[in-house]
Formats: sequence, C-alpha cells, structure tokens
Amino acid sequence: MEQARRAYWEGKRVLYLCYNHNVAQYVQYQFEKDHVFIEAVTLHALMMRTCDIEWSPDLNQSFYEKELPTAFMKAENASEYDLVIIDEGQDLLTNTYLECIDRIVHDGLSNGTWSVYYDPNQNIFNSYDQLDSMIKKLRKETHAISWRLHINCRNTKQIANANILMTNIPNQGKPTVSGPKVEYHSYNSKEDERQKINAIIRKIKDCGAIGNDFIILSRYTLTNPKNGLGRSGLDRDLGTLKTTDVLWKSKKTDVRFSTISGFKGLESKIVILIDVDHFSDEDTRLLNYVAASRACAMLYVLYDCNAEQERQNMILSGFTQVGT
Repeated sequence: MEQARRAYWEGKRVLYLCYNHNVAQYVQYQFEKDHVFIEAVTLHALMMRTCDIEWSPDLNQSFYEKELPTAFMKAENASEYDLVIIDEGQDLLTNTYLECIDRIVHDGLSNGTWSVYYDPNQNIFNSYDQLDSMIKKLRKETHAISWRLHINCRNTKQIANANILMTNIPNQGKPTVSGPKVEYHSYNSKEDERQKINAIIRKIKDCGAIGNDFIILSRYTLTNPKNGLGRSGLDRDLGTLKTTDVLWKSKKTDVRFSTISGFKGLESKIVILIDVDHFSDEDTRLLNYVAASRACAMLYVLYDCNAEQERQNMILSGFTQVGT
C-alpha cells in the first residue's frame, strides 16, 4: 500500500489489484481513510465492470477463468494505469489473467510499471509448478526483478515456528518478535469441539479481547456438518456471530468467523483455528499454513484427536526447520 500511496502523491494513476474481495475492501478503506484516491479492486470485479456484467450466484468457475477474460479482451473501454500493483499474485498469475492485466498497464507489462506481491505458500487455488512457470515467464519476457522477503513482520516467533511444525512449510521471512505459546486443543466429538471453542472465546474476552481482536477460521462453512461451531453453536452470552460484510471491522460484541480462503490476505491479533481433521495431505497443509499465518499475536488450534499421530509426525519432520 505504501508503494501505491507514493505513486499517487507523485500524480500517477494507480490501481491496486487483488483476488480476494475482503482484501480489496480492506485496502480501499485504508486508502479512503488517508484521503488517497486509489481504487482497490479484484481483477474479476474490474473485468465485470468494464464488460457491464452484473454479479450473479449462477456464475461459475468457467465464467471467471474463461468467458469473462475473453469478454474483457474484446472490450474497447478498458482503462490504463501508470502503476498497477498486483497483490495476492499467487492467485492471479495465469496466462489468461496476465493477458488481461497487460491491457490495463500503460505501455503493457513489458514496458510499463507494475509490481507483483505473492506468497508461494498461500497458493491454494493453483499449482506450485504453474506459479513457478509464470514467475519465470515474467522475468524472461518483461525483465522483471525479484526480491525475497527477509523479515516476517506479522507473526511472532512462536506462531511462525508452530506453523512450520504443523505444516512443514518454511516461513517467508524471519520473525523478530516473541509472544505467548501457541495453544493446541484436541476434541473427540463436534460437541466437545463446540464447548472448547466457546471456552476459548470466553477466556480471551475475560482478558479484554473485543470483536476486532480475534477471529475463528475453518476450512468448512458454518452450514457444513464438519464445522464444529455451526450457525447456532456460539453461546448467546458471548456475543453475535459475524460472518458477512467487512470482516476486518466489527463491533465489540461481535465474534468473527470466516472460512480460511475467505480471510486469506488479512490478519488478526488472535486466530482460533478450528476443525483441523488432518495435517499431512498437501491441501490441508496449505490451508493450515494460510490460517496460522493470519495470526499476529496468539494462535489456538483445535484438532481432531484421531489426527494426533499425524500431528506428531509433522512435528518430527518439521523440527529441523524451526528457527530459534
């Protein structure tokens, strides 16, 4: 965001592009709060607006990945920008999307000004091979230069190390701040998990946490029977479950919930990760990595007791990667 602000103050026309609608809302809010008139928008929303297409729940993956980009490439009213910043690059670096982005960068990707920020470990929608191929293509065709993140400014050492042990995925950057130990709680049934979720919320609220301080994350939606909380699982005296609108902004009495994918790219002081039923398969490792890395100060992990051996195996194999 700082790069975008500086370019705006230099009089340039700037676009902040991302994949997640919640991230776009959050960044737009920050710009408006600072009286910086930069648009933050998802690539899909930008293309739909350009093509004068209204959102519908009937729009499927094929529409977003094929039909919409095709329509956008034919549109005659696509705007150009002096600087395009691409956040969540791991989700947007495909041949099709890059062709669309090339249209909105003044002088194109080869000669224009743009930046891509990405975390390969949060690549939950595409393959590692595809992302690596696209990065190499950008370097070759546009002479782009890469920088690696050396400092982890979000997570404490305890959270970063716990993430490595839980997922065996190395962190992007070294954490510099210490914090409380990560807490693990196993459950033997969904009712047992529900009670433990409520106990954790009660404890952190008694310690002074309010709605904006914590969030519950799960790979499952609240309507999925595998979700340990569900729509009616929160004890009434603990507040109101918030699942819609802006998840990064809430009332003191709100208890925020999101799927892991829905909160990707955002952060919270405290994360309560629930419904961890496995640890070792690749999809689960990536989702657990994304969830744990959202936590800035404290992380709670609630997992199925039947996955205990999996957890121990991951800890043993990840131990050598943990920093001091």
